[in-house]
Amino acid sequence: MQQISRRTFLSCATGAAATWCGCVGAPKANPAVTEELRRQIDDGLVYGGVCGLVGGAFYAEGLQWFRPAQKLMAADSIFDLASVGKTFTAFLCAKLVGEGKMDPDAPFTKYLPQHVLAKEACDITVRDLAMHTGGFDNSKPYIVDDPAEFNRRLYLKRPVRPRGVKFDYACSNYIYLGRIVENLMGMDLEAAAKRYIWDPLGMKDTCWHNIPNHPRAVQNGLNGAPPIGIKGDEQARAYPKAMGNGAAFSTAADMLRFADAILHRRLLSKEAYDLLYTCCYEVNGDRRSFGWDMRASKTPKGWSARTISHGGFTGNTLAIDPENGYAGVVLTNRRGDWGKGYEGRKRLLSLMVGAQIG
Repeated sequence: MQQISRRTFLSCATGAAATWCGCVGAPKANPAVTEELRRQIDDGLVYGGVCGLVGGAFYAEGLQWFRPAQKLMAADSIFDLASVGKTFTAFLCAKLVGEGKMDPDAPFTKYLPQHVLAKEACDITVRDLAMHTGGFDNSKPYIVDDPAEFNRRLYLKRPVRPRGVKFDYACSNYIYLGRIVENLMGMDLEAAAKRYIWDPLGMKDTCWHNIPNHPRAVQNGLNGAPPIGIKGDEQARAYPKAMGNGAAFSTAADMLRFADAILHRRLLSKEAYDLLYTCCYEVNGDRRSFGWDMRASKTPKGWSARTISHGGFTGNTLAIDPENGYAGVVLTNRRGDWGKGYEGRKRLLSLMVGAQIG
């Protein structure tokens, strides 16, 4: 097990990220986290993983990739974030809301006139898309190789139910939000994320494009086990540019920089952060803020009900608790059951804050 203190991590940071905190000395690693991460590897849930907590110790264990050769996981291993990348899209939308350039309760077609619903009386709002409550399901009829046909089908997709009736996780919601960001900012999504998130926070290992054969990229064993550094998401592989549904690449250290910025409300306005933290949908146990999950079933033990979190299919979870002051990330290359993998990441986040998981 490789354990890296926050002090060591900060010594490698540059720019704004180097000023995270004024703590003296390195926090002690928790052997329970070490044991849990190794157990998940032994049980076949993951090939390996890296996890850390803002203000806490940093852990890495297992295999970075498993073909054609094995290499140990490292603190700077680069992971396919899968849907955790949606949090970048939500952050950029919150920035636009805070600047008065986007109304979260306006019909999304106001900002995306390309969509077929723009020609009709559309009542699905930007906020609905961000909470997955607009009525679109997770069908993906737009996955084709030709970009023009991809867009044509994407903009013809229709909801299957009225808005607000049900939480239904749908990647197309965030593809639409990403396109709205591009329309309002006048630049492609990756350029916007680089200018307004990654560069200001010193996130030098984060990108939204493929990084084929990158020496630090982690092998993804899911979705047909694509080549190292190639996005696992089928939608992302079908389209040549970044899309808002995720599939960015990053390291645990970079994601902790991002989590720290949200926890301590840096870069954006108060209104923007209130948008991200406020539960705006609560039906049948489904609790959502703008871009984040707030369900009790997704909240790690020891974290408060105000926690916002987001998971990713490849084996990742980012969580932020403004009440307790926690922010943490678990990045893995999952190999086992999705649900068991999610529960495993929750256990790691619980242990990193000192909670007893039984």
